[in-house]
Amino acid sequence: MKEQTIANKQDYCTSFPESLFGIDLSYCCKAHDLAYEVQIPKNEADIALFKCVYDSADGWLVVPSLLVAALMFTGVTAFGRRFYNQARMK
Repeated sequence: MKEQTIANKQDYCTSFPESLFGIDLSYCCKAHDLAYEVQIPKNEADIALFKCVYDSADGWLVVPSLLVAALMFTGVTAFGRRFYNQARMK
């Protein structure tokens, strides 16, 4: 079976919803996946994900987006090394 690439992948937010509290997270997750694939330093990619998620909301959604961004950042920091290493081997 052929491995999925960023171009044909549908689930960008691995183990996380693509949308939460009305905030579309798929763009940020796709950019994060691509950052891993081109081997941007992991910490920089993870911080960019946090900023993207936080910046993706306005109005009353700013508080939920901060919480979601913090949760996602914690998740990729704690559990993302395997995915980063796998992306390097493609």
